[in-house]
Amino acid sequence: MEKLTIFNDDETRFINSRIVSLANNELAGEIFVEPINNENIIDIKLKNPKAKQLISLVLSDEIIDFFEKRLMYKIINKSCGAFTNIERMSIYNIANEMVQKDSASKRMMRRDIINKSLAEFLNTSNRLILKGFVKFRLKRYITELEVMVEKAVRQFMVEREHKEFISLLKYFIDIQEPKVKCVHVVVDAPLQYRFFDGKHRDITDDCFKDFLMNAYEVNINYDDLLVSTLITLAPKELYFHHFDRISNKELATTIKQVFEKRIKICDGCKFCKKN
Repeated sequence: MEKLTIFNDDETRFINSRIVSLANNELAGEIFVEPINNENIIDIKLKNPKAKQLISLVLSDEIIDFFEKRLMYKIINKSCGAFTNIERMSIYNIANEMVQKDSASKRMMRRDIINKSLAEFLNTSNRLILKGFVKFRLKRYITELEVMVEKAVRQFMVEREHKEFISLLKYFIDIQEPKVKCVHVVVDAPLQYRFFDGKHRDITDDCFKDFLMNAYEVNINYDDLLVSTLITLAPKELYFHHFDRISNKELATTIKQVFEKRIKICDGCKFCKKN
């Protein structure tokens, strides 16, 4: 009967209880755990090679559950030295969220990488130091996590640039006098907007006139035009009617963030029904 010894430490000792659970339940009769005085060592007798394969699969899952977040944190601290501690933590949170949202197939792919390395190692050795194995034998798996961290860094940069952009727009609004105290925007359809003053007079042509002349009415981005017009008008009060018709959700979020307390989203009024 083949024997497998797994060496742990205080952090990874939970593996022992998982193996004991296997011996008492799923793999009862296939593996036997020998009693030993050292809590950080577990000796396992294997009835057949298939039992070793099943233990390898279990260990692969345990490595993902226990080590994955820790490994990403180490990768971030090593590769993101130019970022502050708070920024690194934000990157870590983004990476962790990406992992949580990973499809079952991607998680399975990472588990297969670990399982293949484990199977190859256990074919030539019956002594496994778990932490050492993760550190020195899982280069491909760690590379996958490095790719995940790179994606998280890119997303963090995009989000940071967006926040800086929002702050700049808010600054422009705060420092300039409003051209119109109150503006109503009616969203007729995606990319179709009309502007009205506080007395519900149509001022769309006046608002768009200068922008359209400069753009020569060619390749106009009406989403950008909407934002530019609102920034130029800088109204103290901004009412949006049929706001849900804005198909560009990023645009809708940007408008809310820039105008904050100035903006009111109408949920159905007489003016809405007329327009």
